Amino acid sequence: MTYTGLSVSFIFVNLLGLGLASGVSTNSGWETAYHTSSGALLLAGFDGLGGFGKFCGVMVALGLCSNVVPSLYAAALDFQVLGKVWKAIPRYFWTTVGAVIYLVCAVAGRDQLFLIFQNFLALMGYWLVIFITIVFEEHMIFRRHSGFDWAAYEDKRKLPIGVAALTSFLMGW
Repeated sequence: MTYTGLSVSFIFVNLLGLGLASGVSTNSGWETAYHTSSGALLLAGFDGLGGFGKFCGVMVALGLCSNVVPSLYAAALDFQVLGKVWKAIPRYFWTTVGAVIYLVCAVAGRDQLFLIFQNFLALMGYWLVIFITIVFEEHMIFRRHSGFDWAAYEDKRKLPIGVAALTSFLMGW
């Protein structure tokens, strides 16, 4: 169900991006907006809808802001998984730290956003394939019959050193 929901939304957004990219080559107003920023291109695409287009632009902006919230919460959980000392610090603190990191990165990279996304998303794609492969192998080959001991994840004596995971990651890279 999650895969279907994500696929439909990604396909829809990619089709909208395809329409905007096609319009850039045929519409001079859109081309000017494209050279200004991606947000300006979105607003130019909504321009033909009048007041409803401006409303759609506001909804896109609010949607972008709300998409950051789950990432911040996940980042806070990631900080707390690092160990008992990190878990003692409240999650709202880590969420605030994550928001500050987002803000600094956004302000520092605002003029180079497209280039940053181009490089970062390619890197994330490589990392994601390697990570999914490692997790798949762990589930299907090594833990197929034994399962996982979920109570042992905080006890360092019961955890593997991680040499096999690091080696497989580096070999895949």
